[in-house]
Amino acid sequence: MIFKNKLLSSPYDLDQNKVETFSLTSLSKEIYNITQTIYGLYKSGEVIKVENGSKELYLDAGAIDDTVWFRSVPEIREILYRNRKSDGLYPIQFSLNKFLFQLGLKEPIDSKNNTEYLKLLYLFYIMHYFIFPHQNLFKNWKHQNFDFEQGYDDGALDAEPLHFLMNQLSLNLQFVDMT
Repeated sequence: MIFKNKLLSSPYDLDQNKVETFSLTSLSKEIYNITQTIYGLYKSGEVIKVENGSKELYLDAGAIDDTVWFRSVPEIREILYRNRKSDGLYPIQFSLNKFLFQLGLKEPIDSKNNTEYLKLLYLFYIMHYFIFPHQNLFKNWKHQNFDFEQGYDDGALDAEPLHFLMNQLSLNLQFVDMT
């Protein structure tokens, strides 16, 4: 679970194994609903804790851009996934599936791994727009060598987002290899 608040629990959290129909549309709606819940909690003054192993991490809702709070389901879907063009290349616009592809994670064909892929899309969306809104993680990581161990040791990568990502992945060891 990404957030410690049960109201923010999602079937798309990596640790969830609920039998549900997973799709890009349902994921977009889930992100929309989570966004509205976070916004309501933020407006009511509640502090939102993030699950990050033993290190305390809190959501900085004040740093989240207004466009994030008021995105529609179709806008969220476009950020999550853009279809490749007829030549097999991705469009220039940013999308999380394009970013995952650049990291070497290809879209799975089978349904079990597709569920895990959608969970990864969820994790990266929440991580980028809510947990670390003051950083452009994807732009920063895109310009790195993607040798995370070397980049971390040399100080080229900001440690906090990488720690968070590794904690989320390691807390959910049942995560499937999608290669």
